[in-house]
Amino acid sequence: MINPTWLFVLAAVIAVLGILAAFKNFMGKVQQKFESEKSLNMQSLQKEQMQFFFKVALVEAIPILMIVYGFMLIDPTQEQSIAFPIILILAVLGFALLQVLNIRRAVLGYEEPPKELKTIVHTLLFIGIALMSAIPILSIVALLTMTQ
Repeated sequence: MINPTWLFVLAAVIAVLGILAAFKNFMGKVQQKFESEKSLNMQSLQKEQMQFFFKVALVEAIPILMIVYGFMLIDPTQEQSIAFPIILILAVLGFALLQVLNIRRAVLGYEEPPKELKTIVHTLLFIGIALMSAIPILSIVALLTMTQ
């Protein structure tokens, strides 16, 4: 029988790394578009943003199924430690957040970027962080409910 603890961890790792890859690709397209047009707004990024959300939906499909299956396997009588799985999930999430900040630094550069680019990048950054954090938070909540 599969241990649901590791299903939750695996779901979080797959979701975080998959969304990180999609976000990195998306921000690369944003940077290319800015360099070619020198003007950027959310309407001009609509196609790329739609592709990004589609990729996120594809990446999150398997982790969501894994979490549902993990909830079905939870046995309230089984006692186990959840400290290491939670630390592992938080470590992967922390790594991804550091990568997102590096992507931000690469897109904005070291000189003062235009205000419109900075606003768009920060908006997309917060969207990416929220999407990356969703499944790990759900996995941690699932792990915490296993112990009660």
